[in-house]
Parts: sequence; C-alpha cells; structure tokens
Amino acid sequence: MNKLKTISLQGKEYAQVPERVKYFNSNNPNGSIVTKPKIEGEGLAFRAYIYPDVKNMNRKFTGHSFGKLTGEKALEKLECVPLSTQILTREGFKFYHEIKVGEDVLTYNLKEDKNEWQKLEKVSVYKNASLVKMSSSRFSAVFTQDHKWVVDNGKTKKLIPFNEIELKKGNNKIILSASEEVAKGDEDASRLAWLFTDGYLRYTEDMLPTNSLIKQSKKNEIKKLKALFGEPTSIKHFDNWKDSNEWYINADEVRRILGKYKVRTYKDLPNAVSKMSTSDVKMFYQSAMDADGYDTGFAKTYYEIIEAVQICCARLGIKTNKIYTREFDNSTKPIYILPIHKGNGAYTNQLKIKNMPPADVWCPTVKNGTWVAKQNGQVWITGNTVAVGRALAFMGIMADGGIASKEEMDKFKEAEPFKGDEFKKEMRKIEKKQNIAPPLSTR
Repeated sequence: MNKLKTISLQGKEYAQVPERVKYFNSNNPNGSIVTKPKIEGEGLAFRAYIYPDVKNMNRKFTGHSFGKLTGEKALEKLECVPLSTQILTREGFKFYHEIKVGEDVLTYNLKEDKNEWQKLEKVSVYKNASLVKMSSSRFSAVFTQDHKWVVDNGKTKKLIPFNEIELKKGNNKIILSASEEVAKGDEDASRLAWLFTDGYLRYTEDMLPTNSLIKQSKKNEIKKLKALFGEPTSIKHFDNWKDSNEWYINADEVRRILGKYKVRTYKDLPNAVSKMSTSDVKMFYQSAMDADGYDTGFAKTYYEIIEAVQICCARLGIKTNKIYTREFDNSTKPIYILPIHKGNGAYTNQLKIKNMPPADVWCPTVKNGTWVAKQNGQVWITGNTVAVGRALAFMGIMADGGIASKEEMDKFKEAEPFKGDEFKKEMRKIEKKQNIAPPLSTR
C-alpha cells in the first residue's frame, strides 16, 4: 500500500487533496471518484462521489463544494457564513478572528442527536461569496448557496445542501437546536443564577464582591430558595401586596459561589456557563427562569445575563429568537428580552428565500461537520463540509485533523445513485481548469 504524502501546515501534518486522490487511486484499483458539476454564470457547484469498489455501488461517500470561476482559477468556498457570524466556544461566542485551532467548539452529533464539544481543526476565510437568506417568522439565516442544514423528515435526520432541501414538502423540519447529555447538577450553579437575577450583589470600591440580598414573594420560588439558602433572614409585610421573603448572603458565601465558577460580575456569566458541565448549565438555566423567566422568554436589564441564558438554551436544545430591547416609563434602563420557543426547528414549508449581495465569509472545520452559530442575535445549528477532500476523509483517508471515525463514515453512506461515466469526463475537464486556492487566512 502506497504511503500518503503530507506537508507541515500550522504545525500539523496535512495531506493535500491531490495527494489524497493519488493515494485513493493507487490503493483502490476498482475505485472511482465522480463529480456532478453544475455551472451557472460564474458559479461552480459540484457534488463529489467516492466509490472504493465499483462492483459494490451501495458503498459510497459524498461531499459538496461551491466556487466562483475567475478565468483560469476557481476559488473553492466551503459552506460558509458572513464574517459577522459567531461560533460557540468554552469561552462564549467568538468571532472568526478570535478563535484558535485546537480550542473546543460546540457541534452536533447527527447520529446520536446531541450536542458535543469538539476540537476546532481549521478556520477558513474567503472573499466575495454569493449568499442567500432563509427566513420564517421565528428564524433567519444568511449563508452560502451550497450550505448544509440538518433536516428531519419525521423518520431520519440528514445533512442536506440548501439547494436540495424540499422547501414546500410536508412536515420536513430544519433542526436548529439540540441538547447535550444531562445529569444531576451542582446546586451552586443554581445559587449563582439567583445571585445575578433576584439578588442584589454589593461590591467594594475595588470591585471585590461582598454580600448579597435576595428578595422573593412568589410561593413556589420561596420554596426553592429555602432549599438552596435555608430559611429567609427576614420577612417584610406590605399592605395590599405579598410578603417579601429576604435572604442575606454573607460575603464569604458569595465569594465561594462566584469563585467556584470564576465569576466576579455579571459580565463574566457568558464565559462561565460555556465552561460549565451540561448538568450545571441546566441548574443555572432553571433557576434563572424561575427568577426572571416566563412562558415565552426571559428578561433582564443586563445584556450579558441575557446572553448567558441564550448560551444555556443552545447547550440544552432550547430554541431562541433574536434578543431585543424594550423601554418602560418607570425604568431607567432598557429591558433586554430573549424570546424562547418550545420547538427546536423551522418547518421548511414556512421558509422564505431571498438572494443577498455577495460578501466575505468564513467557515470552521470540525469532525462532526456541524457547529453552533450565532448570527444577528439568533443561535442555530448548521453544517460545514468540503467536497472531494471531505468525502475522502469520511472514507478514512487523511484530512486536516486526522482519520475519519466509523461514525462519520457511516453517516455519509447514502447518496444519489451513480449515474454513469459522463461525470468522470466532466471531472477530468474541471481538474484541468481548476486550481484550488488556499484560504485568505488559516488559524
């Protein structure tokens, strides 16, 4: 078996696509690489099929890419999003220029239907990509035209390119949120949430946290607070109003709770909930909702608290909408509101499509081929894949980040039926013309 040649890239061994193609051809004498090209104006989109053995056409791997023809060269664009789109990391949402290869980002495991933290393998940035907008009354996203989304038809969930999604068909749903595995969490995560919702935290002149006072008049919430902080320190009675139960939390206890999650002020909360275990995230979220949540949303005067709750929702599989503000006559600050929905997706027959002006875009690379994005205040799960290189990776031939797992390979066994040798000829024509350019920046 011939050895796969690699180059050193960003301190890692990387096998370029031409080398992987040579490796495949030399070690799979009965194999075939086939593409289905489609050229419209200056745009080039194609699907790559890889058959290890043409005698067994049921065993196949597939990938997609979209590029713009520029005379002699075509720039391969990944499944990308505008530069304003963020990715969820262990340190909260970050822009493309803030993340680093090797750090944890939140992805979606299609086979197990749950979120997973995975190492970021690559960041690619491209100029002037064609974009499309997909939207409904509760969802909107802008992305490149060959972008993939997780579609649930009621029986199976598949990563499907946007241009192949049947928008008018029945109850097909694009999955926008999913949960991680959840076990029983730490009650200190609940205490942390109460300190920043119904609590009044005090600080020294040097911003060192001291004590806190928590006030609550709702019967159900009073019971939960007693379980966390003991009996109330005092109860105040009011005419024509509910009694106010108050808990005085001393400085040592406040600092213990905040120190456990490396929090000093509310500005540290998005980072804290991103680092928490999923079980602690659930405890934090439930207590935050008990304090300031309602049937269809969560409201607070500090944006970072709202963002922390939105990150909790992303990790727990709870769909949210764009954060907005509302001002009240008796309030000195605007109120930030996070809409929260019961469903986890958007039905394809309700979506509207609109072409958008070209823009610079970026895309991360992770093994699951999916990631959790935040765009224009909305959070959703979306896909990323590259055509021939990704299909070879799913077969197990080295790509950036290593050898594909069996789960990844199984995920892409289904593809369109093989349609003949004409695509081989088309591929050869494209290979002669096409010289894939590297990203503008890679981290």
